[in-house]
Amino acid sequence: MQKSEKIPVLATVLFLVTAIVAFVLAAVHSITAPIIEKRAEEELMLARKAVLQEAESFSVYEGEASFSEEVAAVYIGETDGKQLGYCVNVKPIGYGGEIEMLVGITKAGKVCGVQILSMSETAGLGSKAQDASFLQQYIGKMIGQTLSVIKNGKPGEDEIAAVSGATVTSKAVTKGIQAALDTAVLLEGEWAK
Repeated sequence: MQKSEKIPVLATVLFLVTAIVAFVLAAVHSITAPIIEKRAEEELMLARKAVLQEAESFSVYEGEASFSEEVAAVYIGETDGKQLGYCVNVKPIGYGGEIEMLVGITKAGKVCGVQILSMSETAGLGSKAQDASFLQQYIGKMIGQTLSVIKNGKPGEDEIAAVSGATVTSKAVTKGIQAALDTAVLLEGEWAK
């Protein structure tokens, strides 16, 4: 066989190999995608329960309110048909990109829990924003407050002490919490239900 005659044969073999690999990958994806999606939803449900502990179930808020760009979703936390508060999924932009977190807000309008779901902040600096000692500062903050970040000193009622060396990340997390509180203000009529 001459060199020019081998090219169509090699091209056909290469095409068949890539077609078989593509088919196998598509089959594996169709099998694993629902499992991955179910697992992600279970993890999100556990995170919702962690930030709004009294709630037994959550439903997606589908009202007409117009939220800030940081708000990805709002879940209504309920137990025995009684609304207990909101779980707000926010995604502010930090130093290393998007920071996805959940903020639990009670019917009284207080932050009762904060959990960071994902972030790509600098290891050892911005990643410290996930520490309980930093997130604990937000617990008890109320709707109507305007939060700000300080670098030094003891924080006041509306202030949050920044993570040392990670002011941008601290401000992003605070922006997300503020967006959740502002969302609760927009939904204030829902609190009376």
